[in-house]
Amino acid sequence: LLTLYFYEPGYDAFGMWKRKYDRPAIVLADYELMKETLVKNGAAYTGRQEVPLSRMLRGGEYGIVDTSGALWQQHRRFAIQVFRDFGMGKDMMQNRILEEVSDFLKKCKQSADDPLDLRNHIDMAVGNNQLRKVCFDLWLAGMETTSNTLYWGILYILLDSGVQKAIHDELDIKIGSDRLITMADRSKLHYMNAAITEIQRLANLLPMNVLHETTCDVEIEGYSIPKGTLVLPQISTVMYDEEVR
Repeated sequence: LLTLYFYEPGYDAFGMWKRKYDRPAIVLADYELMKETLVKNGAAYTGRQEVPLSRMLRGGEYGIVDTSGALWQQHRRFAIQVFRDFGMGKDMMQNRILEEVSDFLKKCKQSADDPLDLRNHIDMAVGNNQLRKVCFDLWLAGMETTSNTLYWGILYILLDSGVQKAIHDELDIKIGSDRLITMADRSKLHYMNAAITEIQRLANLLPMNVLHETTCDVEIEGYSIPKGTLVLPQISTVMYDEEVR
């Protein structure tokens, strides 16, 4: 993974790997093609390419992001059940989140006119080997994406007073100032939803998805792809594709 940083832009690394290792890899850079392969025919792409650095950091084939097959299925079900028991999708989970939001806003108000580093507060608010690595995957996938959305969201909104005012006006009209926003309000906040989606697109939070591997022989755009082929969705290309609406 570190090689991506030494071959700017990052995708040049794939050309280097091809010349050095001569192993075929498919990079998907089209929205409709990604949907056709990874969504409609997703089962054929659920394999995970072994990444030596990841294996080293995890101490083996652990977690749910870099695993596949029976191990992945078993622990995916386990993670979903734990989240349900914890209150995911219910008021219990929402109340926990609102407590963190209230505490975060309180700390912001207490800072008054003093400079405040939001990053530390945001990180805290969004806050056996296999079990540890599953927890690590859930933490990384949940916390990092949420925190980065907030970082970039604050930056972009500060740079565009028009968007900032539009969001503020919608919140004043639809929510008011006497309570916190809840998930039940989501369907009413059309501009806010659009702004968050656009922030995630512009920030390019996940330039490249995880490394997939075909679990059987497949066909992509008329080309026969053998089992065990590396498939990488180049999400950043789709994010900036003017033809995607």
